[in-house]
Amino acid sequence: MSLTRLLFAVFISSAFIFSGASVTECAAQSESVSIKLRSARLRRSPQHWAPGSATLKLGDSLTLLEMKDGWAKVRTSSGAAGYVHETAISDKPIVLKASNRGSSGTSSDDVVLAGKGFNKEVEREFAAQNPNASFADVNRMEAISVRESDLVAFMKAGGLKTNG
Repeated sequence: MSLTRLLFAVFISSAFIFSGASVTECAAQSESVSIKLRSARLRRSPQHWAPGSATLKLGDSLTLLEMKDGWAKVRTSSGAAGYVHETAISDKPIVLKASNRGSSGTSSDDVVLAGKGFNKEVEREFAAQNPNASFADVNRMEAISVRESDLVAFMKAGGLKTNG
């Protein structure tokens, strides 16, 4: 993957992080949070580019240990501790059926879209107002996966520094 393409993927991925209800307020009220994205990395320090120690999946339940500067220090059910950004978690439990589609007709994809403020009705309305819109490029971007080692190498090569 070229550096330009990698940078584009990083930019687009960052743009697709949508925040829902803030968990900052719930930290004092609730110790349990759930992952609201398809996947999120449990990071070793509270920085977007910190090495990951585990991959968390949609609906995973975590124990909230601390909130600070937009980062949640959490513990997994297996006892692993680390950090996830507050935009990846919800103070509401996310329960998925064993199959991708439950009896209500709700899929895990529907849950992710709803967490971002979308649903089938919003999608239909947008499609009706934009009949020439194609989501093929969005689908291709969502399928892009960048290894952490490639991202770190890209940042070092470009002299990029992060502050969290």
